[in-house]
Amino acid sequence: GAGGDSPRLLPLPAWLPLDLQASPTYELVYAAQVLLIPLSTTSVCSDFVFIGLMLRISAELEILNDSISGLHKIRKDVPTAPKNEAKSIGRVSDGEINLHISRNVKHHQAILKSVALLEEAMSTAIFILFLGTMIAISINIFAATAVLQTVGGMTKALKMITAIPPIMFEVGLYCIFGQIVTDQSEKLMHSAYSCGWVDCDPRFRHSLLTFCVGSRRPLEITVGTVYKLSKETFLQVLNASYAMFNMLYGFQSNT
Repeated sequence: GAGGDSPRLLPLPAWLPLDLQASPTYELVYAAQVLLIPLSTTSVCSDFVFIGLMLRISAELEILNDSISGLHKIRKDVPTAPKNEAKSIGRVSDGEINLHISRNVKHHQAILKSVALLEEAMSTAIFILFLGTMIAISINIFAATAVLQTVGGMTKALKMITAIPPIMFEVGLYCIFGQIVTDQSEKLMHSAYSCGWVDCDPRFRHSLLTFCVGSRRPLEITVGTVYKLSKETFLQVLNASYAMFNMLYGFQSNT
């Protein structure tokens, strides 16, 4: 009857260079989409967790920057004493500053451990996300160019193009917040230099040197031992997606 001629619909709109109405292609694509829907929900939840942890790390780095750069205020806050008590007050001030720099060194070490644990937890998942994003972007662009050649394909092509920004948004969030962590860690050396170390005792200078050695290399969150979460990586993902699209388009042109 007329009802039998109506096309079978999928849970999500999709385009593949196959007959999606034929069996078993329709059933396989339908099952794959049904399985991907709860997985996408899980992915969103993990995004909130990982990005929240990255924000906490960047906040801790900002606190550490303020604490290091404000060490010189501790000496200024020590009350003025008579001349015969100057040495005693000086020793108290030096001891207090040394205590603060020791706490800052331990704080920085705790941040380094947190970043290492975060990398271990998110490395594989985010690496797969990056690969999936590159494939999804290239396939969407390729599909849009393919349907443009059909009658009434403009509407379908626009739908496929509008699906690209949400895909890019997820990867972009990771790269932006990873860049924030790196930017905050790069400020540590400047904060250490501006802490008024010239007027401090040798013990403080030694502790500060230890801190500078540990913070000379900016923190970079690496996923899959390949990608560093940064603005440059986001551009690399887009470039790789375009290269993959060119490969697909060239393959189609040669067939």
